[in-house]
Order: sequence, then structure tokens, then C-alpha cells
Amino acid sequence: MLANLLLAWLWLQRLLRWYPGGKGNEGSKQKEERAIKAINKKYEELGEMSQHEIQVLILFIALIFMWFFKTPIFMPGWGDIFTVQTSGGASISVAQATPAIFTCIMLFILPQKYNFWPFTKGDQSFKNSPSLITWRLIETKMCWGVLFLLGGGFALAKALQSSGLSSLLVVQLTKLNLTSLPSWLASLIFTVVTVAITNIASNTATANVFVPILAEMAITMCINPIFFTLPAGIACSYAFALPVSTAPNAIVFGHSTMKTTDMLKAGMMMNLICVTVLILAINTYGVPLFGLNQFPDWAAQVHDNATYCDHI
Repeated sequence: MLANLLLAWLWLQRLLRWYPGGKGNEGSKQKEERAIKAINKKYEELGEMSQHEIQVLILFIALIFMWFFKTPIFMPGWGDIFTVQTSGGASISVAQATPAIFTCIMLFILPQKYNFWPFTKGDQSFKNSPSLITWRLIETKMCWGVLFLLGGGFALAKALQSSGLSSLLVVQLTKLNLTSLPSWLASLIFTVVTVAITNIASNTATANVFVPILAEMAITMCINPIFFTLPAGIACSYAFALPVSTAPNAIVFGHSTMKTTDMLKAGMMMNLICVTVLILAINTYGVPLFGLNQFPDWAAQVHDNATYCDHI
């Protein structure tokens, strides 16, 4: 990540010098000063944090802690208290959504201002205060499209597995004789295809569809599934080339004067840089770090003929 950040910054700095009005041209210093002045003005207009904002910040920090300490590996977590055994012998505990739902409920309970006893003096009149968030605000400001997009991606991935379509795709891919290719080359091909698709489709949907297929593909080829799924999963975030690639791209594109070609010029090189660094990382220090040169036992449990992989 740090290498990608540094190289991307160097590339954007070089690209900025090539554009009219960029660094090194006349008027660039004045434009930069005006931009900094506008940003500082907006920051000063924010003022001090209100009770409303402080409570939301505390709830967000508490949510992070609840997620982290639910089932930590190095110590017992609070989620272990709610673990129960079913009649079939399976263990059931709280899921990751439980802290999020609890935080949402608290947003509807806690008031924006504490204008009532015992937080005010007795001689002051009590006033009703709305909750930190109201249903009217959710109804009008909630990005329902993003919610359906994320949920649809998870549903699509589950449908691929349940219907057997992912297994069918793996069988069709094996007919391309990819097993004859070196593992690093196959990983490079899958990563490039993932980057190409994530620039025109949702990141979440791309990851939910491709990662299970690549995992099953790696098991069929007797390769550690992490060798295919890790770079492909990370590459789903390399959506730099088009405004439709991801929501931040669309926001920046909509509030600027840049053209689609401008974003394409900058994004294509960033995709190339990030993919190159990712492939080099997974094939160098990633091999001893994740044990990619060995076929793991957890993957052998789902292989039809695990002993076949032991002799490869």
C-alpha cells in the first residue's frame, strides 16, 4: 500500500506538470494559494464540535471496539458470552452485524441535546430534543441505491455458489489449459481481468463474484487459494480509470471540470502501477509470509482428491 501510494503520488505530480496551468506554469502558485484559502475558510466555518457530533464520534469509536473485541484470536471476546450450542452440535454466536445494529438503535435513542433533568438545573425549563438521527433523515438522505448495490453483490455471490454456476465456470476455465501456465502468470491474468471489470462494475459485486470462483479454481489446480484470491480481492479496489468505477470517482468527476479522458489518462497508469506492485509483492515476500508454496490443509478438505495435490 505504501509503495502504491508513493508511486501514485509521483505519477500524479508528473502528470500535473504536463497539463496547462499545472505546476511550473504561470499562475499555478496563485491558484494553489486561492485553493488553500478556500479550504481554510470552510474549515473555520465548521466551528467547534457540538454535542451531537461528539456523541456520534463516541458511538463510532465504540462500534470499532465492539467489532475488534467480538472474537479476537489472542484473548476471549465479548461474543463468546453469547455463544450457544444447537441441538445439532453447531456453535452459534453474534454476527458482525450485531454491533452495527446496536449502534443504529442508540442513534435513535440518544438525544441531540440534553435539555432535561439531571443534565440541566431545576429552575430551567425542560425542552424536548430530537434523537441523534431521525427516520425522516434516513428516508430522505439514505443512499438506498448503495445499500441495494452492496446487498445485491452478496446475494449474487451466494447465488453463484448455491446454483453451481461457480463450479461450472471453473470447469470451463480448466478447459483453457491454465494449469500449464506458471502460477505467477495465472495470478497476473486473473488480476488484470479483475481490474478491467472493476473499472466498469461495482467493486463489491466484482469481489463477490470473482473471489469464490478463483478460490475454487486454485483448489482445482492444487495451488494455495490465497495466491489467486488475495491479489484479485485487492485489485477490486483499483478503480481509478472511469467515473462509473466507484462512488468517489463519480463525486469528484461531478464537482469538477475534468473530462472523462483526463480521469482515464491518470487512472490507467495508476492501475498499471498498482497491479505491477501487487504482483511483485505476492510473488516475493508474500510467498513466505502466507506460505503460498504449500497447499493448505483447509483447502485440501474440500478437494475431491487431496492426495493428488500432495504428489504435485
